[in-house]
Amino acid sequence: MDVRAVLSVADEIEAAERDAVSEFVRCDGLDAIGAAYAAGGIDVLDGGWAKQLRSACECGQAALHDMLDMAAFNAVKLSVKVSDMLSALSQAAKVGTEDAMREFEERWLA
Repeated sequence: MDVRAVLSVADEIEAAERDAVSEFVRCDGLDAIGAAYAAGGIDVLDGGWAKQLRSACECGQAALHDMLDMAAFNAVKLSVKVSDMLSALSQAAKVGTEDAMREFEERWLA
């Protein structure tokens, strides 16, 4: 495996994290759904994966393989949670009542 390829993935992860934070800041207070999507992106990318990838590259192939396996598992786990949150937000927006939005906030934003 080419370590440079892994390091370029780490660079892409960091760029995506910066973009998600910028999008959240842009939407926060103006676009609740856009901010929720951006927050979901931050959740999926957060956890220092880029730093862990770089550390794994310094330790050798076995550590790199283990790190990539765990990153893949965590991404799927978090993606499902983010997907569920966004579905709940969509449903609350569709219902459009204060109770629906309060229920969403209590479950997902508390």
